[in-house]
Amino acid sequence: MQRNILVVGHSHTECLREPAASLAKHGINVNILNIRQFERPKHRKAAVLPFITRAVAEPPDAVCLCLVGNRHNILGLIEHPQPFSIGDDAIGSVPDGNSDRWFIPYNLMRDDFLAHHEPARKLTHQIYNKFKHAKRIVLNPPPPISDWEHLKKYPGVFRDKIMLGPGPNELRLKLYRIQTSVFKEIADENDADFIDLSGEVATEDGFLKDCYFNTDPTHGNSAYGAVAMNHILEQLGYAL
Repeated sequence: MQRNILVVGHSHTECLREPAASLAKHGINVNILNIRQFERPKHRKAAVLPFITRAVAEPPDAVCLCLVGNRHNILGLIEHPQPFSIGDDAIGSVPDGNSDRWFIPYNLMRDDFLAHHEPARKLTHQIYNKFKHAKRIVLNPPPPISDWEHLKKYPGVFRDKIMLGPGPNELRLKLYRIQTSVFKEIADENDADFIDLSGEVATEDGFLKDCYFNTDPTHGNSAYGAVAMNHILEQLGYAL
């Protein structure tokens, strides 16, 4: 019996395409929908859900979402023109007194992430409601890449800002953890399983291992996608 997995998200879903293709011989069909293909300028004001619905031929047994996910990189990969720091999540309203960087309380920064991801929160609810009988999964985007030589070689959308230098590692990890907490909250609200690969794909200091770098500044490659797909299958109890 064929099993159908629907993956919906943005650019972080692309790493899953190669490992997903190999699953057809095991009776597992993985339909990957990168929402960017629906968000062309002429469609930008249109609702995304109808496009998703038309692209799904068979009711999915599981829906895995990986919506947006680069906010932490946008804010932290490159040093900000006005250097800033973020408070700790335990005592996040008090600066440590050892920095001349502009201080942002932890909860204020988390509120920024919540506001930024509100459209993703709403779309998550809409998609899960559309496929009510499907198993629900939220896949966390990959940890940040700290290798500055790699980032200079593949600057991508950061090309015009690369001369500002890298953001501090501590700041970048705090931003990623804040974003992760927001995605975990969205998953919990929708009774979805949350898959966070950080413990497996990250170095001891919390950054993405180089064997999982894609040829750009923010995404995982197909090897990363294989790890993610194995976790998805494990979560669903699909044995190959």
